[in-house]
Amino acid sequence: MITLLNGVRFEVRKYMDIPFLAHGRDRRGFDCWGLNCLVYKEKMDIILPSFAGAADNITSPQEVGPLFESGRSDLWVRVDDKALPGDVIGWRAGRLIYHVGLYLGGKSFFHIQKDTEAIVSEIGSILWPVGRMAGIYRHKEFIENPNLLR
Repeated sequence: MITLLNGVRFEVRKYMDIPFLAHGRDRRGFDCWGLNCLVYKEKMDIILPSFAGAADNITSPQEVGPLFESGRSDLWVRVDDKALPGDVIGWRAGRLIYHVGLYLGGKSFFHIQKDTEAIVSEIGSILWPVGRMAGIYRHKEFIENPNLLR
């Protein structure tokens, strides 16, 4: 699958061979937030906060949710009905965000989970129902400079 992020050609397959690694933030391995960090750095020249090591259990909504919430107001604007490729989707368990993925357009998003490879999944599928979506967020850099995200 090929899409445009920040006007740059993005091929998801180039990230699919990278293994899951808790707290990973580079090509040696990454978790769901690390995947977003790596793509933003390589394709959009934006450094996202690492949060690496800030949560002992990266699969726990009680640990991951507050981290995302703490950085959300400073870096992200919610854009649910105006989503563009490159925005970040947050998924929740209860009221807390526990998982993030990169919106690719249409009903597709790119993400990785523990014990899996990075994959493209469908928003609204049985595993990713719209009711569990916490929101779609755009980095403030794209709000301040709309020409960066096309």
